[in-house]
Amino acid sequence: NTFAQKECSSCPSGKYTGNIGSNSEKSCKTCSPGSVSSPGSSNCISCLAGKYSLQGEECVVCPQGKYNNLVGQIKYLKNF
Repeated sequence: NTFAQKECSSCPSGKYTGNIGSNSEKSCKTCSPGSVSSPGSSNCISCLAGKYSLQGEECVVCPQGKYNNLVGQIKYLKNF
């Protein structure tokens, strides 16, 4: 007997899975706001202080004149 084997697939940016051998994006989980992942990640990491993320794909530097002093933020917090 021959079994058809599906090809493994990676999760896109902003998503992750800890499942080995996943073959569907359905097994990917979305990163929490304030954290990010790169394609194929098995976990998300918090954005560093001075950056923020809403959608898990990229940590964005706070705009000029704004800042936050905590990790894992979803927006900038204060004016200088």
